Parts: sequence; structure tokens; C-alpha cells
Amino acid sequence: MRVSPNKPRSAKQIAVSRANGVRLRNHHILPARAPRPRRTPRHQELARTVVLQDESSERFCELLRALEATYLPESELETLLVESMAVTKWMQLRAVAAHMRDGNRVEADCERQYDRGLARLLELQSNRF
Repeated sequence: MRVSPNKPRSAKQIAVSRANGVRLRNHHILPARAPRPRRTPRHQELARTVVLQDESSERFCELLRALEATYLPESELETLLVESMAVTKWMQLRAVAAHMRDGNRVEADCERQYDRGLARLLELQSNRF
């Protein structure tokens, strides 16, 4: 965005410009990527409940963090729906990976549960705005 020489810059434009200047001048001392968030006790408790011994609880927590980052739950109900979606997706991934005899049915059930949770979450979030 170019600023006209006749039009003064707003305080917000000045602040953003300064922040960008600091960031660009100090790029060599800033980490290349933000550190990964740690698993919260809530994530760990859910992982203990859902993840089997031969599965990775870290991968489950990554899935949960990704869903939280995507849908940004604000209330307890929204958080529970996101957690439910993570559990359902995990069960679906487990069914596919195990090539269960009735895996198609389990996968379809999980997909429906995930879609219902997503629909509820989006409905709740649309009421925020």
C-alpha cells in the first residue's frame, strides 16, 4: 500500500511500519519458527484415554492442536466439540490403518460423527458473530 505524500500516515500504519522494521533488522536473532506448543494436561489426559499402547500420543496431540488452531474454540462447549472431532478422526485413522474387517463401516460411522461435530461447532461459532 503506497501512502500519498500529501496524506499523513495513521498511528496504526506507523506502528506496523516500526514493528516490521524491528523484525527485519533482527531477523538473524529471531528463531526461524515458533517453538511447538507443549501438550497441555488436558491434551495428555485425553490422549491417555484415546490412544492405544502401540499408537503415538504425540501424533494425537498434534491432530488436536491442528484442529484447535483451525477452529479456535472459545467456550468449553466448543472445546469439547473440537476434542470430539479429534477423537473421531483418530478412530477413523485407526480403522483405516488396521484394515479392519468392517473398516468401511467404522470409517463411515466416524466420518458421520466428525461431520456432525463440525456442523455443531460451525453453528456455535456463527452465533458469535
